[in-house]
Amino acid sequence: MKRESTELQKKLKKGAWVSAGFSCFWLLVCAGCFWWIRGALPPDNVFARILTVVSSVEVLAVIPVLVNLRARLKEIDGGEFDAASQY
Repeated sequence: MKRESTELQKKLKKGAWVSAGFSCFWLLVCAGCFWWIRGALPPDNVFARILTVVSSVEVLAVIPVLVNLRARLKEIDGGEFDAASQY
């Protein structure tokens, strides 16, 4: 049985979602900008290839953000924050 969320937990969850959302948004914006700049260059250009790799890394960086969001939500649900605040 899942216990009821407190107001503090709801506030922390909302903050975690907002933070992860902004992080993912800016990672994807940067990746799109790199991809757009890459499109203006000739395909055989070394700089275009570097921008392709950097853009791909930016998109793949969303995965750790989501994994950390999941872990943070579990911490909030488990009450680790409440236990740590007692010390």
